[in-house]
Amino acid sequence: MLSAFLTSALLLAPAWQSALDARYPGWKLAPVAPQIAAWFKEYGLGWEPNLVRADFDRDGREDFALQIVAGGRQRVIAVMADGTLHELAADPADSFTFLMLHRRGEKDFDFERMKPFRYAADSLGLLYFSKTAVTYEWRARAKKFASRNTPGDEEAELSR
Repeated sequence: MLSAFLTSALLLAPAWQSALDARYPGWKLAPVAPQIAAWFKEYGLGWEPNLVRADFDRDGREDFALQIVAGGRQRVIAVMADGTLHELAADPADSFTFLMLHRRGEKDFDFERMKPFRYAADSLGLLYFSKTAVTYEWRARAKKFASRNTPGDEEAELSR
């Protein structure tokens, strides 16, 4: 059963559902571990652990990122307002892997460079239980997403 959040997203953009169906036949929203779902509910984050609404390319229109299961892999797909799809990740299925939204202007800290920064646009975080998180940021000139590993403070300290 689709969440109310996903159902409303699909109603807003039925064209991209067709694109997903064509490229990933039989896709399903990736399952989320109950602990992760409870954490999202407790903190009221404003998005689902497997579905994010944002404006990644700063064009003023709503884009989406979904974590789906298709073809035996857990995939993260960004769907732009114009209907283009960008596959950002394809990993083994893991219900403890989830999406985070970093809003434009949000403060963060780069533990590799040891410097604070602010996000220039809405960006997508992919958090794993057993490996380093990844952040995906839209690159306007290239018209695609760029990824970078985003280790936490403990990971950065261990790598030194």
